[in-house]
Amino acid sequence: PFHAVVSHSMGGPAAVLAADALGDRSLASRYALICPPNDVRDFTADLTRALGLSEATRHEVHRRLERRFGMSGTAVAMSFAGVGLLLVITQATLAGPLSRRFGEGGSIRVGLACNAAGFLLMAQATSWVPLSVGLAALAFGQGLLTPMISSAIIGVVPRSASGTALGVHMSATGLARVVGPPLGGLLFSVGWGMPYWAAALLTFATLPLVPGHLRATPVGAEVVPR
Repeated sequence: PFHAVVSHSMGGPAAVLAADALGDRSLASRYALICPPNDVRDFTADLTRALGLSEATRHEVHRRLERRFGMSGTAVAMSFAGVGLLLVITQATLAGPLSRRFGEGGSIRVGLACNAAGFLLMAQATSWVPLSVGLAALAFGQGLLTPMISSAIIGVVPRSASGTALGVHMSATGLARVVGPPLGGLLFSVGWGMPYWAAALLTFATLPLVPGHLRATPVGAEVVPR
């Protein structure tokens, strides 16, 4: 078991679900749940308020989800918790072994391929089954990409420049989170699946750009820039 689990937002329910599945105290002896929702059914209501949307908009979102996927608001919220749980499992149990087996470059490629597959599934999903599979593929892929990209950056820059490189990476990630939703909204106005088709295309386009020689860098080792 882990010494402690620290989670934020929907990671709280994900951690609780994981602990419940494994048995009491089997996952960790201590838990720090930061701002978890006290009821996953309220997740869409909280999101609506945060975005400044009306209750009518929230009910319309629920209606469309139920019509297209047959999912209630509670099921949608639980799917978010399931994504968080899979992210935790991937990063805790699979990221390390995959990195040692395939190197960071190979693991990043696996993560990108899973993300692309998830986007393609979601672009065509008309029921909760392909939607759930697509979300699982995205959760697994992102669970690999998040630590591997940071580790790869540290492995290819001098130690003195690692802080700057990671800062640039985080800034680019933050910019994508600001620019991405408006662009996705524009594509969504063209068609339901368009944001996911575009995301899959961009993800596939990055695969050839990942260097194949990246390997896991031992902690504390001196990095020689390539």
